[in-house]
Amino acid sequence: MSHQITDITARACEVLRTKIANVRNGRVLGTLKKRELPCVSVFVTDRASTAFQTAPMHYQHTVTLVTAIAVQAIDDTETKAQELLGLVEGLFYASPTLHHELADDLRPLSLDIEADDGGDEPVVWYFQTWRAVYFDEADVYVGDAAWHSEADIVDWHSHYTDWQLKNSNERIDARDQNPKG
Repeated sequence: MSHQITDITARACEVLRTKIANVRNGRVLGTLKKRELPCVSVFVTDRASTAFQTAPMHYQHTVTLVTAIAVQAIDDTETKAQELLGLVEGLFYASPTLHHELADDLRPLSLDIEADDGGDEPVVWYFQTWRAVYFDEADVYVGDAAWHSEADIVDWHSHYTDWQLKNSNERIDARDQNPKG
C-alpha cells in the first residue's frame, strides 16, 4: 500500500506526461545536462493536517505540490519557461482532482523564479506551488492486526451477559458470550 502523497505525485506526473515529454517524479538532484532540458519535476514540500471529523476520526491533509520547470538559460528562456508553465497550468485545470486522487481541486499558490549557473548548463527554474487536499480515515486502522499489536488479542465486537441468581452470593453465577453481529 503506497502513501497518498506518493499516489498524488505519481498521478500529477501522469497528467503532465500527456503533453510534456520530460517529467520527473521527485526533486531533480545534481546538475542537469543540456539533453535533459527542458524538464518538469513534481514533488511535495510540506503537509498540514487538521481533524475534519471526530467520530469516526478523519483527517484533512493539505500538501504543497510543486511543479519545478527547468529550461536552459538562452535567449528565449522566459518564453520557453512560460510556455511550459502554461501547459502545466492547463493540464491541471483540465484535471483539477488528478483523476479523483484529490478531495478538492488543485489551486495555484505562488510562482518563484530562480536562475542557476552552477551546473553544466545555466538553468532557469520556475517553481509553481499548488494546494492539494486529501483525506485520511484513521478508523480503518483500528482493530487491524497489521497496524496494531493488540488488535488480534482484543475482541472489540463481543460482549458478555453476566447472570447472578436472586438471593445468591456476590459471585457471578453464569456468563454468556453474545454472538458478534
